Order: sequence, then C-alpha cells, then structure tokens
Amino acid sequence: MQASLQVASQKDYRKEVSQVYSSLASQAAKDRQREMLAQASQQRLGQQARALARASRRAERAQWRVRGAVRRVLRLRAEPEQ
Repeated sequence: MQASLQVASQKDYRKEVSQVYSSLASQAAKDRQREMLAQASQQRLGQQARALARASRRAERAQWRVRGAVRRVLRLRAEPEQ
C-alpha cells in the first residue's frame, strides 16, 4: 500500500514539475518574443531617423545649389557685356 502511494505521489510530483516547467518555458518564450519585437521596433525607428536625416541633408544640399545658381545668374547679369 505504501509503495503504491509513493508511486502515485511520484507521478503527481513529476506531472506537477512538468506543468511548472512548461509554464516557465512558455513564459520565457513570451518574454524572449517581446524583447525581440521591442528590439525590431527600435531598429526600425533608428532606420527611419537615419533616412529622415539623409533626406534632410539632401534637401539642404539642393537648397544650397539653388542659392548658388541664383547668385551665379545674378552675377552674370551684373557683369558688363563685352
């Protein structure tokens, strides 16, 4: 009788351990997935910020080119014709 109770309690214990382990493993997987999604989001934000900075620099260079072209045209108009 005592042996059958021990076997039954061992099975219950193993089942409980298995359930706890499964629960912990599931929680760890969810945490890992949440971290990966957060990291991907941060990388996306970083890429967007770099793209915006690049676009801003290009627009600024284009603006300087226009200003330079306008100055050149005004200078050429101001020079006496030969």
